[in-house]
Amino acid sequence: MFYKICLTLTLLTLLAGPADAQQLTFKVGADVTGTYHASGITQARLGPGAIGDAEIDLSVATSSGFMIGAEFVGGNFWQVGLGVEQLFPRPIDGHDGSFSFTTFYATTRLQLSGLVTPSLAARLGWTLSHSDETFKEPAYSAIPIELVHEDVRVLLRGGFNYGVNLGLARGPVRVEVAYLTYLGTRLVRRNGLLRDDTKRLVDLDIRYTTFNILLGYTIRLSQ
Repeated sequence: MFYKICLTLTLLTLLAGPADAQQLTFKVGADVTGTYHASGITQARLGPGAIGDAEIDLSVATSSGFMIGAEFVGGNFWQVGLGVEQLFPRPIDGHDGSFSFTTFYATTRLQLSGLVTPSLAARLGWTLSHSDETFKEPAYSAIPIELVHEDVRVLLRGGFNYGVNLGLARGPVRVEVAYLTYLGTRLVRRNGLLRDDTKRLVDLDIRYTTFNILLGYTIRLSQ
């Protein structure tokens, strides 16, 4: 609830921001590199006949993926606005199954003037996590096979998204490089009970980081 209140207040502040030089930018991009990091606790076999908690902390590369998005900003030198972004499914290297994100964010950007205009932007938002059924399989969470039951439920939860962009624009065309981080959680429970610790199999904090190249086209809505 706290993050929802903070994000709502941020969005309302931005909507009341600069009304001059409003513009809408559509973007397409691709990952140059991507890393999927998972950390937390899972149940594991600790010895003959003994099962208990074990810590997971791993980072693996992901295959390249594509993204589309749009930003609405207002202002001249200092711009503020809102954006939405869709990351298309991409797998973890060496594994079946894929995941994706839908992100809503607030952004602020310093935009210089000139024939070719450089910019520096920062963003903060909220991410919704998605995946195919293979990625949701309990065994995909490193659960020992003897602990997998038909009544296991896997739930992906979203989290914060933040990042920075460096850009160059000439006329309506923009080129950007971005370093972005997406946070989330992966929960696995028996009987679908998420609040009962006795049914807990896995609690994993997910962090996905990417280095992207984006191409954008800007439509000026006002001067």
